[in-house]
Amino acid sequence: MNMPYNIANVRGALTATVMTPNTVVNLIKHAERPILIVESNALKAVDDKSPIDFAIEFAKKTEMPVVATAHTMKAFLEREFEAAAVMGVADITNRIIDPEWKGLDGKGGYDVIFYLGGLYYFQTQILSSIKHGATSIKSVSLDRSYDPNATFSFGNLTVDEWSAALEEILTLLK
Repeated sequence: MNMPYNIANVRGALTATVMTPNTVVNLIKHAERPILIVESNALKAVDDKSPIDFAIEFAKKTEMPVVATAHTMKAFLEREFEAAAVMGVADITNRIIDPEWKGLDGKGGYDVIFYLGGLYYFQTQILSSIKHGATSIKSVSLDRSYDPNATFSFGNLTVDEWSAALEEILTLLK
């Protein structure tokens, strides 16, 4: 059983399943309407590559909409990539868990939410709100720290293991 990155994050009866890159690809294949939410920690470089670069490649290969939060939009625009929306992570999450919301494109809600680059102490609360308020929606933390409030999360990974996992996801999406 994995321990939360923040040991004060007390687990309940329902905790995240530890995932592999294959799990991520399978989730994408079975998702009807996935969405990627990119947060501010995605601006921090890993092995001379920013997680923003991963997000762009991931979004292009999967054709899923991207929501840029905080100040990540500037990094997307510098790479000539336009996100589907720019808004706060709490705002987009509240909209996604609202059963009446029809999505960014008006075609319906989302069934799988991928989060990348979250501040752990904040993102865990966001994931908890999904876990308890929208049980039909799967939440996936693509960050390197295990988060028990997600539906799926990586275990606690080193930077090198995390970087390799993100690269493997892109390779498997061919």
